[in-house]
Amino acid sequence: MVIHNKQMLENFKDKKGKINVAVFSDIYKPFVGGVTTVVEDMMENLQQDCNIVLFCQGQRKNKDNDKFPIIRCKTIPFFKSVGDIPVPKLDRKLEKTFKDLEIDVIHIHTFFGLASFALKMAKKYKIPVVYHGHTKLYDEYMSITNNKIVSKILTKRAVKKLNKATEVWTVSEGTKKLYQSFGVSVPIKVVRNTTKFDYLDNKKFVEEIKDKYNLHSKNVVLFMSRISIKTKNIDFLLRSCQKVMQKLNNFQLVIVGGGEDYDLTVKLAKDLDIYKSCVFTGVIKDTETREAFYQIAKLFVFPSVCDNAPITILEAASQKTPTLCIQGTFPAEIITDEKNGYLSPLDENVFAEKIISILNSDNLSQVGENAYKELLNKDVYKKILKQYKSLIK
Repeated sequence: MVIHNKQMLENFKDKKGKINVAVFSDIYKPFVGGVTTVVEDMMENLQQDCNIVLFCQGQRKNKDNDKFPIIRCKTIPFFKSVGDIPVPKLDRKLEKTFKDLEIDVIHIHTFFGLASFALKMAKKYKIPVVYHGHTKLYDEYMSITNNKIVSKILTKRAVKKLNKATEVWTVSEGTKKLYQSFGVSVPIKVVRNTTKFDYLDNKKFVEEIKDKYNLHSKNVVLFMSRISIKTKNIDFLLRSCQKVMQKLNNFQLVIVGGGEDYDLTVKLAKDLDIYKSCVFTGVIKDTETREAFYQIAKLFVFPSVCDNAPITILEAASQKTPTLCIQGTFPAEIITDEKNGYLSPLDENVFAEKIISILNSDNLSQVGENAYKELLNKDVYKKILKQYKSLIK
C-alpha cells in the first residue's frame, strides 16, 4: 500500500462540517481513458466541499502529482487493455486505514478488484454506497474476452454487486435501462458526465499547434480516443473518410490517441491509400494541446456503437466544435441532429455524405455554439455533493 498526500488524511479526523467520501476505482493513472478522466475531475472538483480520498490500483513508476489523497493497493497483471487490477487481500493494513478515515459515503467506479472490498467495508461499517456504472457490462466484457460464457458470468457478478449498493448512478439513460434489463433492482439515477475543459482563448497557441502538425487544410476532421478498432469503430471511420476524400479536396483526418490497435490503424490508412491525408499524433495528455486540436477541427467524429457516454464529445463542445456520431447509440442521447451536433445511421456511404454536408454547411458554427451552451453539464458536482448528503441523513 502506498499513500500519496498522506498529510491530507488528517482532515478526515477533524471534519469541520464536511463529509468523508471514499472513492474506489481499479482504473486510474497511468491508464488513460474515460473512467480515469471522470474520477480525476470528480476528485478535483469535490475536494473543496468534502474530504475525499481515492483507493485505486498499485504503485506507479512515477510519483502521483494529484492534489488529493490517493491510496494505492497492491495489484496483479490483467488484460493489457485494462491494466493491472488491485488485490486488497494482499494489503493487510488497508482495512485499518479505511476504518480510521471514518467514511460517510462510499463511491464505487469498478466491478473488479476493489469493488468487493468496498462493499465489504460498507456492510461492515454500515456506510451508504453509490455505484457508478460507466460501462455496458456484457458488451464491454465481450470486447475484452471475446467469450460469451465468460461475459455472461461477469455480467451476473456485476449485477450482484450493483444490487448491494444504496443506489446506482449511470452516465446515460440507455445504460439505466440496460442495467434494469439485467436485473438491477436498486434505485438508479442518471448522472451525466461533464468535462474540466474550458474554452481555450489563446489564438497564438492554436496557431502553433496548427503549424507543428501542419493542419492548414480547409476541412480538418478530428477523432480523439483510445485507438481500438473494434470498440471505437475506427475501420468504419477510415473507410468513410476514404469516400469523403474522393469527393472533397483540402481534407485532413486527425487521429489523436494511442492504444492496442495504433499500428493496425496506421496500416489500414495506408492500405486505403488515405495515409497522406491523415495525421496520427499518438497520445497527447496536455490539456491545452488537446483543446487546441478540438478548436482546429471543424468537426469531431465519434462513430463508436459500443461506447456509453464519451467525455470527448463534451471536450469538443467546450471548444465550440460539434460532434457527428451514430444515431440510436448511447452517445447520441445528448445530440439533437443539426441543432447541437449531428447524427448518422451506421452506413459508410451516408456517414461520408453527412461529413461532406456538414463541412459545407453555413450553420456549422451555430451548431458548435449550441453544443457549447447545451452539453457541458458544469453544475453536476453540486448535484453530486447534494446527493451524497441526502444518503447520510
